[in-house]
Amino acid sequence: MRILVASMPMDGHFNPLTGPAVHLRKRGHDVRWYTAPSYAAKLAALEVPHFPFVRASDINGENLAEHWASSIR
Repeated sequence: MRILVASMPMDGHFNPLTGPAVHLRKRGHDVRWYTAPSYAAKLAALEVPHFPFVRASDINGENLAEHWASSIR
């Protein structure tokens, strides 16, 4: 089975999905992940191919306030 996991680039959205993704990969499924470039290293360590955001913004816990502030102006 081919599976594409897609998540917001925030640890609370990303981390809970890593266990099921690795489990499915180990069972022989083709698992890939669509998320921000900031998660590339973590996905490489999990041996899950990464498809970085193309048009979506890399909004995460570290820059969330900055993005909200700029959208209010």
